[in-house]
Amino acid sequence: MLSIGYNNYMSKRPKFVIFDGHALVHRGYHAIPYLTTKDGTPTNAVFGFATMMLLALRELKPDYVAVAWDAPGPTFRHKQFKDYKGTRQKADQELYDQLPITKDLIEAFNIPLIEQVGYEADDIIGSLAEKYRAQADVVIVTGDMDELQLVSDRVSVYTMRKGFTDTVIFDPKMVHEKYGVTPEEFVVYKALKGDSSDNIPGVAGIGDKTATELVAKYQSLDNIYKNLDNIRPAVVKKLEAGRESAYLSLDLSRIVRDMKLDFDLKRATTHDFDRQKVYDLFQKLEFKSLLAKLPTPPGGKGLVETETNSEKLERSHLVSANYKIVQTEADLKKLVELLSKAKVISFDTETTDTDVIKADLVGLSFAVHEGEAYYVPVGHVQTKPDDIDFVLMAQDAPVDLAGGQLPLELVIKALKPILEDPKIGKVGHNIKYDYQIMNRAGVKLTPIVFDTMVAAFLINPIGRAQSLTELAYSDLGIRMIEITELIGSKGKNQLHFGQTDVSQAGQYAAEDADIALRLYHKLQADLKKLGKLTEVAKTFEWPLIEVLGDMELTGVTLNVKFLAKFAKQIDGDIDKCQKAIWKLAGQPFNINSPGQLQEILFNTLKIETAGLKKTKTGYSTAASELEKLRGVHDIIEHLFEYRELTKLKSTYVDALPNAVAKDGKIHTSYNQTIAQTGRLNSTNPNLQNIPVRTVLGREIRKAFVADEGNVLVSADYNQIELRLAAALADDKPMIKTFREHLDIHTATAAEMFGIKPEEVTPQQRYGAKTINFGVLYGMSPHGLSVAAKLDYDQAKEFIDRYFNLRKGVADYIERIKKLAHRQQFTETYFGRRRPCPDVKSNNFVIRSAAERAAVNMPLQGTAADMIKLAMIRIHKVLPNGAGIILQIHDELIVECKKSQAKEVGEIMSKEMIGVHKFAVPIEVGLKVGTSWGELE
Repeated sequence: MLSIGYNNYMSKRPKFVIFDGHALVHRGYHAIPYLTTKDGTPTNAVFGFATMMLLALRELKPDYVAVAWDAPGPTFRHKQFKDYKGTRQKADQELYDQLPITKDLIEAFNIPLIEQVGYEADDIIGSLAEKYRAQADVVIVTGDMDELQLVSDRVSVYTMRKGFTDTVIFDPKMVHEKYGVTPEEFVVYKALKGDSSDNIPGVAGIGDKTATELVAKYQSLDNIYKNLDNIRPAVVKKLEAGRESAYLSLDLSRIVRDMKLDFDLKRATTHDFDRQKVYDLFQKLEFKSLLAKLPTPPGGKGLVETETNSEKLERSHLVSANYKIVQTEADLKKLVELLSKAKVISFDTETTDTDVIKADLVGLSFAVHEGEAYYVPVGHVQTKPDDIDFVLMAQDAPVDLAGGQLPLELVIKALKPILEDPKIGKVGHNIKYDYQIMNRAGVKLTPIVFDTMVAAFLINPIGRAQSLTELAYSDLGIRMIEITELIGSKGKNQLHFGQTDVSQAGQYAAEDADIALRLYHKLQADLKKLGKLTEVAKTFEWPLIEVLGDMELTGVTLNVKFLAKFAKQIDGDIDKCQKAIWKLAGQPFNINSPGQLQEILFNTLKIETAGLKKTKTGYSTAASELEKLRGVHDIIEHLFEYRELTKLKSTYVDALPNAVAKDGKIHTSYNQTIAQTGRLNSTNPNLQNIPVRTVLGREIRKAFVADEGNVLVSADYNQIELRLAAALADDKPMIKTFREHLDIHTATAAEMFGIKPEEVTPQQRYGAKTINFGVLYGMSPHGLSVAAKLDYDQAKEFIDRYFNLRKGVADYIERIKKLAHRQQFTETYFGRRRPCPDVKSNNFVIRSAAERAAVNMPLQGTAADMIKLAMIRIHKVLPNGAGIILQIHDELIVECKKSQAKEVGEIMSKEMIGVHKFAVPIEVGLKVGTSWGELE
């Protein structure tokens, strides 16, 4: 949101926008999470710069534009003061690496870049503003507030308060409102208070408040020192001691305005840029989302987007493609003949809704050869935009089909043999959805031999692009037809696909099948280049699509009445907890308000704040900070209870009934392309996050029930990641413990404390359990001290002792880290990869996180692979009437008839244990109940 601070913003005078290059690159680097391209090139600083540049161009619509850049090497200020900027730490190498890329981006937009040895970008900006303010209104785009001293009636500063969308333009009035001084006085204010970022000393002991008061009253540094008799003695003492430093700081802070620059304003005239160059660079940097933000000012002036060669290139496939709409029985017969001879078919469906349970089939599209595709419409309706609301409200009512379509029954009868032919492979993008739609139409889409969305994720699980349009752009250089071009933008007037014109829909739908086929050929080749990934896809991912499709369609029954009753109980618990908190606080207040909670905890109750993180509004009340206060005051435990109660109530107790479909079941979605380790992820709703170990979590699980006459059978891998750690690390003591079927946590505690297993206390076992799991993923002494309630030194000693005993594990962790640094990826036992380019980062936090993820991957990823393979095998051999309905990390739940429970349990145990034989035994725990909560 742009805030405008001065009347001349809408001036008819020309506008000259000057970008502070380095300042914006630095802001982008620190504001944008670490990003890299597929080849590991860091891009977050470039992405941030580009985002801010495009936003400013779009909002400001300049007539002239230039970028000021810091030249390498010392400046004249370093000669004045050798320690100028001396406190600055060397920037991360990833930032330096992005400077030339940013210059390439500026060049692609044909914007002049100005730098001069011995000066800073601020000086270039100041000199350009001074020289051209008479000819144009100058707007300085920066993240550095030093430029506020340049603000005048013809010069303003455009900056971001937070993020990239909350922008503000500083004019003289706004500068004064913000800092209490005028732009001319701003440099004096800075000379007094100093600037730690630039190592400008200022006057020792003079802070913001005193500096503002002095400058507001006396305007200049000379005038301040002339009036020492009128200033408080304590301040005078500081001023006299810091006189030399004050004047030095004034010189260092003052921006040069009279540089001799080899620059003509005509060079900065905005004009059409070479869109081909921008297109090529954005594709290389994987910045597809920014293409839509290219500025197109009214009247075609300034930087504009024009249809050049790249535009034609992006849509050239539509010119050469042969897309046909199948509207007669004769055409349908020809399509069937074509498809029956194919080895692989690209398939896609068009529907009325993205929710597979609500959706109606509108059309089917097919492609066998690149550039050739067919669309078979079956559900387009004759509806005008004015009738949309009526149609959407009356989905079950008879509809008037548009002309040029074949009956759905006829189409299904003709295509069913093809779609179910085991000799013809089916490929698509997010083909699980199409599998489910066809399942509802009475067709089993099989065999699924490739999914371009899943393949792209396998190739680069840390990449950003997963949609068909994004992959088409990044991998094929093709800009596809956007769905909004047919159905409009989101809102009450948006059409569903069945309300679109058949001819337009035909081109869109056929393109989907065609592009999916092209991507199949491209990604299939890419998979083959990456170790065992082709086998990973064939063994785990492609067969799993049908399993997940069936699971989601089956769903799980929710006892809504039970939840409604539980909601009343939890409301009562929340009310009791709230009253207890108010009593301890001595007054009622909004517990959900961070500000009010801060006031109660740290001002009213005077709770110690040492070690707590500070925010802009005070000491943080986040869970991680309140954790540090456990045991300090009774109110803290009540706050944790209150937060748990209210979160569970809103997230599950209130929300789950709204997720129930007409059949009384919840149909969660299991995603193969979210967790980078390969774990399945549950969404809409997320059933994997319901707390496992709490009483409330178990109560919520009781609402998930088997249908009458059925039971739920649970099979859960026992300590699978620890068993895998023992096997993959070849840690002999751990392997021996598991082979002897002893408790690993008790055994670990006994070894660490030098006692017999029967002498291990519950607290010692808990500490061993915490460290057994924690150290595998890089748990620090601090993390262990919090988790196991130890002091820091105890935790550090505990970890050191653990690694002395578990030398196999210690060596394994170091080996994986070294492997990650050498090849920049780690993989599961079966060959699934996770790239870890951040292990090369010079930033300790980023590098450490990448190393932890690298160590985590072989263990958690292998466990994920195992349960996927078990699901595939179990799905094939379950008796009729039984089906997998839930997958929760290392646990599978099958619903079956009560009489089948024993048989189903034996099948699940056998298949889960038999996935692979490791050096340690794999164990599975079985439970049976009528609700999920009974399986705990």
